[in-house]
Amino acid sequence: MSTPGRLPIGLSSALAWVGAVALVALTIVLYLAGDGPWPAGAIVRACIVPGALAAIAWAMQRPRPTAGLAAYAAYAASLLVVFVAAGGPDATRELSRQAAFLAVLAATAAPLPVPRGALLGVHVGCLLLVWLQLAGPRSAYDTIGRAGFYHTLEHWSGYPELGLLMAVATCAMVAFAWAARPPLVRVAGLALALAFAAATVFLRSRSAVVTIPIVVAWLLGVAAVKWRSKAAAAVLALGLIGATAIAVRGGGVGALMSRAAETVTRETAIREQGWRAAREMFADHPLVGVGLGGYRREYYERRLGADATHAYNIVLHVLAESGAIGLLGWLALWARVLYVGVRHAGPTPRGAAIFALHGMLVAFLLRSQSEHFLANLATSDRLLLLVALWIGLSEGLALDAARLTPAVGAAGEPAQESAAS
Repeated sequence: MSTPGRLPIGLSSALAWVGAVALVALTIVLYLAGDGPWPAGAIVRACIVPGALAAIAWAMQRPRPTAGLAAYAAYAASLLVVFVAAGGPDATRELSRQAAFLAVLAATAAPLPVPRGALLGVHVGCLLLVWLQLAGPRSAYDTIGRAGFYHTLEHWSGYPELGLLMAVATCAMVAFAWAARPPLVRVAGLALALAFAAATVFLRSRSAVVTIPIVVAWLLGVAAVKWRSKAAAAVLALGLIGATAIAVRGGGVGALMSRAAETVTRETAIREQGWRAAREMFADHPLVGVGLGGYRREYYERRLGADATHAYNIVLHVLAESGAIGLLGWLALWARVLYVGVRHAGPTPRGAAIFALHGMLVAFLLRSQSEHFLANLATSDRLLLLVALWIGLSEGLALDAARLTPAVGAAGEPAQESAAS
């Protein structure tokens, strides 16, 4: 008889090993593999099938974990309702993309024979390899001195997507350094955070640069409230004092607000057309939108302009394509994701890993308020599956923590976590 909460020996263990190897391969492909003679999209699809085998191992587990299933079921149900009600020529492809998203998420959250901390380490290592290639000799510079063409990273298109990756990596390392306990690990985390943050400045990705301090403030706020961390509260206070000093030296709050308003006006002008188009689509189809994947087609049919890529805002894009029903499912998914990160973060190896993933997901969500990286871009399939991996790792770590909670050591302390968990 198998131990509750663990994989039974036999078929499910074999499937889990195959799934774990596939997940590592999928991670490396998503970050590093160029399109080349074998398009990365085809490799990704090939990795999804064995990766989903781990989900079978999850389904074979007894007792089967059910935490969070309601949120993901609500998201899947909302997609199916919109697919049936709105239809459209692009709906089948988009539904298959979302099915791949949920399959990879489930596979990553399933019981695995390797520590999830090691899988998170693969992500960090791949992000570091991306960082090392940014200023390579094959990068080309545009008219304002920004390296806008990264020939060794062509599969990441350009600075918006690379800026997103660097911002996500920065926030992950800040969170990990704050929650980790060994001093050497903290120093290493902070060093990596500074390196990744410097990359966003090098890329001149303004939105990514703005994302980092906002997410860091959120992470410090979580630490100050959840762990009653006086250090986090002190750093937040120092940050506020520093921002005030910068405002005074920059000509006062009025001058700073004026420059900020100019920047907001410029950035808004770039995105306003997409925002307006999404609002119009939602107003005409409030319940189920224009159909899954239908934004671009509807944009052209309405002759709204030249930029039909996306709505420049993930929430507005969801509203345009799937209406209020789709948005409710999307909100259920992201509410669950953010809850897991806050609820299970802690000053333990596993809690630090969950907090790092929370930082990544919050950074992605915040950056997506002025962009939509998951639709109609060359990099959209990569990012959709990366988000699935991040969410799945977070859920899996939370499930692992829940399994250990009832186990109590001889001294009455919770069961010890492995350093690699």
